[in-house]
Amino acid sequence: MEKGKLIAKTWRLVLVFVLIVATLGGLSVTPSPFGRFVNRGRALAQGLPELEWSKTFGNPGDDFGESVQQTSDGGYVIAGFTESYGAGGKDVWLIKTDSNGDKAWDETFGGTSDDGGWSVQRTADGGYIISGYTESYGGGARDAWLIKTDSNGNKVWDKTFGGASDDDGWSVQQTLDGGYIVAGATGSYGAGEGDVWLIKTDSDGDKVWDKTFGGTSDDAGWSVQQTSDGGYVIAGYTSSYGAGQWDAWLIKTDSNGNRVWDRTFGGVSFDDGESVQETSDGGYIIAGFTKSYGAGGEDVWLIKTDSSGNEVWDKTFGGTSDDVGWSVHQTSDGGYIIAGSTSSYGAGEWDAWLIKTDSDGNKVWEKTLGGTSDDDGISVHQTSDGGYVVAGATVSYGAGGQDVWLTKLGPEAGVQNSPPNVPSNPSPANHASNCSIDTHLTWIGGDSDAGDTVTYDVYFGTGPSEPMAKVSYNQTGTSHTPETLAHNTTYYWKIVATDNHGASTAGPLWDFTTVPKADVSGIPIWLWTIVAVGIVLLVAIIVRLVPRKLKTQHSK
Repeated sequence: MEKGKLIAKTWRLVLVFVLIVATLGGLSVTPSPFGRFVNRGRALAQGLPELEWSKTFGNPGDDFGESVQQTSDGGYVIAGFTESYGAGGKDVWLIKTDSNGDKAWDETFGGTSDDGGWSVQRTADGGYIISGYTESYGGGARDAWLIKTDSNGNKVWDKTFGGASDDDGWSVQQTLDGGYIVAGATGSYGAGEGDVWLIKTDSDGDKVWDKTFGGTSDDAGWSVQQTSDGGYVIAGYTSSYGAGQWDAWLIKTDSNGNRVWDRTFGGVSFDDGESVQETSDGGYIIAGFTKSYGAGGEDVWLIKTDSSGNEVWDKTFGGTSDDVGWSVHQTSDGGYIIAGSTSSYGAGEWDAWLIKTDSDGNKVWEKTLGGTSDDDGISVHQTSDGGYVVAGATVSYGAGGQDVWLTKLGPEAGVQNSPPNVPSNPSPANHASNCSIDTHLTWIGGDSDAGDTVTYDVYFGTGPSEPMAKVSYNQTGTSHTPETLAHNTTYYWKIVATDNHGASTAGPLWDFTTVPKADVSGIPIWLWTIVAVGIVLLVAIIVRLVPRKLKTQHSK
């Protein structure tokens, strides 16, 4: 795997490179696959996390895991590629596991050509959304591809986006309105050879708007997230702007995709921002790699900015060879966890590399994972127990040339966490009827761990299945007032509680029915007549009395 040459290529060549080494497939369990499980660096107040289990999925073809998320049942979902299964040269591969990493089901998506998945997220209805690319379908040589599945991985719909050239969807997230935001790269539209591409869709995947960002050279967006103000932040690279051949590029937009500001980071060589997340202080954390700074050919690069994208600090991690950061997330203690690949350390040519930092980017601990061949850690998340799950690919272990690799680490020594309490005591009570159209929702939440803070997401809709729309995000209170409700309508709602360690607990699905609208159509004519006569008499009395009263007051 020639990752040392990665930076010297344009984004199209990067795509080709990843396709050569990427895909996903079958199941092979390796209780402890590590010839060496290397602990490098130092542990400060926290102890090093222990390996809990590791799983590989694949067959003789090349298979690759690009994205992982923990699911509400404690299991995991992985998206990537497979050459071992499916209809074409490469197919999108979606794998669902239980909490021990054992495969529950898997699905492939694709045609007779090459297709792949870069990003996956669980959706509010319990299904999944995948972004990637397709060469089997669409209008061009390669189109961005968006796939929606149900909770069992069955395809609900799919959409392609693109023109006559190469287009790709690298990152996807469900938005607060129930739609989706996709970031990627386009060679079909925009100003240059390749531009950053931002696509907003509705809940059915139909395009609402799209925007391109870039100059006359190559530019691409690798990662996108909706921000707390309803806008979006994109991380990627630009060869059109900045100081070097490639610069890391951070773009902030409003809710309609209009650019608010952008920032470039880098020196005279190749620098890239692979992953971005909004941080708890309203700023942003970016992980990627740099050839302009650090100790080796390429080093892992971590950049912290304020809310306006101005750099607060940056850190490099690496040795004399090439090292790359692919994914970053803020952890429950305010620090950061990075997943990447290292050829400077570990047991093989390339090893997966986990780096934990404090809130200032100082390294707390690091681990290399792998055998004597090429192994990569591409996506990382902190799990509800305070540990970490990493997805990527391994040549050292498994059944094929390259297999999907899923690794679970426990929490740092001494770190234990209980999830939030199950939301309870809904008001209105579950199945309540004749509720006011001005109904105010309340519930009881909390957490059994002293000192933990809990936030709540509110899902609300007309069902009758689980509600589709997330109407409130990350709120601290245990109440919510919906927008104006309709008469004689059944509404469904659900609360998901999340603590400051990232553990989530979903409440049950509740419902209530509003009061019917008053029906005056059955009132008899004679009653209407009496009411009308009464109103006329009342008006006449008022008309006669008011002038007399005024006259009396005047005479006085």
